[in-house]
Amino acid sequence: MPGELLWWVAFLALAGLGLWATWRTAAQASSVFAAATAVWVVALYSLLVPFGAPRYITPSLALASILAADAVAWLVTKASWRRMGVVLACAFILSEIVTQRLVLQQEARQQTHSRGFEHVAAELQAAGVRPPCALTSTPESYYAGCMAPWDGETMPELLARTPQGLKGWRPVYLPKVGAVGTIVYIPAGSHLTPPGR
Repeated sequence: MPGELLWWVAFLALAGLGLWATWRTAAQASSVFAAATAVWVVALYSLLVPFGAPRYITPSLALASILAADAVAWLVTKASWRRMGVVLACAFILSEIVTQRLVLQQEARQQTHSRGFEHVAAELQAAGVRPPCALTSTPESYYAGCMAPWDGETMPELLARTPQGLKGWRPVYLPKVGAVGTIVYIPAGSHLTPPGR
């Protein structure tokens, strides 16, 4: 949602205002500590994490929220243009509520329409797939009760770690499962038996 960028820019500006507002008060040390820690966590994430997972910067956002709250408190109590500060603070908080609702609705739509993991799992079960089994798709394997590789692990590496070993599994292509068909790995001696047969 590119429109969210405007809110994040306002949030970071508010955090900067909070740091400036508390610079000459007794809260200076805690504000500087919060800002320094937030920047440090973002720097570590940016430089050391080899994949994109925005959840890792959540602690930084929480620390920046402290500074943003300091800015709101300063705007509504100590700013010379207090009335305008109250309006700005209320607009910012209201925009957060509205945008979070929009994000939630978009995520719910995406889960319902474009990521039918539960539907694919139901198709797998209807085709006779039962644990133990393995799939390449982690979400689908979760709903189907199967295993899946994690963190760059390959399917042969996953299967080699099982009690059956790599040779104890065989791939089965299910052309009618999912949008383009699905390959499921089942124990070499087992067969897929759909329910009711």
